[in-house]
Amino acid sequence: MIDTIRLHDEDITKLARALAEELKRPEKWVGIDVIAETLGVSLDTVYYWTSKTDIPHNKKGKELRFKLSDVEKWYYGRKVVQ
Repeated sequence: MIDTIRLHDEDITKLARALAEELKRPEKWVGIDVIAETLGVSLDTVYYWTSKTDIPHNKKGKELRFKLSDVEKWYYGRKVVQ
């Protein structure tokens, strides 16, 4: 049996406001370790991709930074070569 969730107009308004605020926040930068773990590849692979400028990234000093959403779009949008 499916349980029914009842939301009052006030609850929906609160949820809508919270979502709108979350969407306004800029995306945080993540490190190379997060990218490697998320994509299931080695750190060496991510370093290789950055050396070939394939993967969207930013370098601040010696630190490599990535926006996870950009990397996921790039990774999952690549064509498979056979």
